[in-house]
Amino acid sequence: MLVKCVAVEKNWHETPLPLSISAQAITSLPTSTAVWRNLILARIAHRSSPLPLVQRRFPRSSPTALIMKVIVKKLQGKECVVDILPSETVLELKHKVSDLLGIDVPQQRLLLTGKTLADENPLSFYPGIKDGSKLNLLVIGKKADEGSSEAKPPQQRSGTHILRDEISRVLRHYYTVSETESIVNELIKDLKNKVNNLSYDDLERLATALLQDQENIA
Repeated sequence: MLVKCVAVEKNWHETPLPLSISAQAITSLPTSTAVWRNLILARIAHRSSPLPLVQRRFPRSSPTALIMKVIVKKLQGKECVVDILPSETVLELKHKVSDLLGIDVPQQRLLLTGKTLADENPLSFYPGIKDGSKLNLLVIGKKADEGSSEAKPPQQRSGTHILRDEISRVLRHYYTVSETESIVNELIKDLKNKVNNLSYDDLERLATALLQDQENIA
């Protein structure tokens, strides 16, 4: 046994060692194999890097783990839960909403805390959109065809024009025409700023209150 130990090749350090060898196994070798133990310990010291360890393999994360569930709620209407990836765009989300709620994509306007989402942006562009987030859906009426030959109904005055006329009619009793116009412009400007800063939930509550008032009047 001792003779075989001495007759080791000169390039013994280039021979690969089994990965199962550990320091504890080496030091526990019997005394009769002390030469082998010394050779193995010297071989380990000669290596520039430690023995490779068996790496634990972790299962790769499934792509389905990234899918978010986003709630889309229509004003005073139905809501749906959409499965979507953060990398998908707002436009792709609209197509999925169209499949679930039957609302054409051009008629959809998606809002997050009152702000309109741009079609070209991915959902990850908005920090407020995550798994379980709720988006509000505003449905826009279809535009009339430009080449339609049908007679168009007379255009009704907007609520802003009606409000402006009513305020002006009252203020003219106390101010000049120029002063009245200046005051009305400031009031309308301030009103628009406040309305634009309302959240979607505020608008929904306001719309509900107005509908209830109309029902009470009727």
